[in-house]
Amino acid sequence: MTYLLPLCFLGAATLSCVKDKIELYESPARVFFNYAPATDAWYATHVDSVVVNIGKFGETERVIELSIKTMGRTSDVDRAVEVVTVTTGVRDGGVQELGTTAVEGTDFEIVEAVIPAGKIDGVIKVKLINTDHLTQATADAEPNVAKYPGLRIRLRIVENGNFRTDFVIEDEATGRSNLEYTVNYNNLQVPSLFVQSAANNTFRAIITEGFGAWSKVKFDFICQTLRLDPQWWDPVFGTSSGIEESIETGIWRNAADYLTNRLGANYQAIIKAVWIREVNRALRDYKTENGAPLLDENNQEVRLADMWGIIDI
Repeated sequence: MTYLLPLCFLGAATLSCVKDKIELYESPARVFFNYAPATDAWYATHVDSVVVNIGKFGETERVIELSIKTMGRTSDVDRAVEVVTVTTGVRDGGVQELGTTAVEGTDFEIVEAVIPAGKIDGVIKVKLINTDHLTQATADAEPNVAKYPGLRIRLRIVENGNFRTDFVIEDEATGRSNLEYTVNYNNLQVPSLFVQSAANNTFRAIITEGFGAWSKVKFDFICQTLRLDPQWWDPVFGTSSGIEESIETGIWRNAADYLTNRLGANYQAIIKAVWIREVNRALRDYKTENGAPLLDENNQEVRLADMWGIIDI
């Protein structure tokens, strides 16, 4: 008698093994700008841009980094990201074009755009160059320093052999997209902390009105008296979801976050009751020692505001 049943089972088992080799679907990698979430009305208008001030401290150029992120598997090799400039852009309140005004290769360079091996995020490095074009563009906008003077670069990520760009979060009302990012930069002599304070009622009384009218001589004297590096006053403002991310990226959401991190929650009291008084006492000592007050570049006496009734010179 011939027994066929075991052979049938063996064949079935072999077939079963073959069928168990199922191919899994793998989604193509995608890339986009790594925006932080918009958490309030002010921040919602700034999630896709940054304002940078170069040139005040002898800089001829500065390299900034813009955060990008991927969706999909990592790779064991570095992957290049394709970035182009946008010459025409969305409108600000339906009036101002937000396309690129800087000249690539002259005013700026895209140094690098890459997702490193084994990583899901990376950076786009952009070199900002302090050119005559930047100086002229900054000077043309000087009367309106709070409204992004200088030059503008609007970047867009486009598809290449490494990444697709069909994961898009777009705001139809404003034209903002996670595939685009705007860099506004200038070479104003006024540090960014003073510029932002001038545009914000909350901090105008603390910084702009507290230290009085701007002058280079006064600024240098303040830094010397308080033993502060001039760049302390010049943080970069733009995309950030809070203090922790700002510390990591070096890009601050606003003056409150920056001052809280640097001076603590009672920064207003420190500036008003300690710094203003210390600088004014130093000005008084200067006047006593030299027989005349300190004069600025406009031949005006250097004074700080007396809005808190603590001026003693």
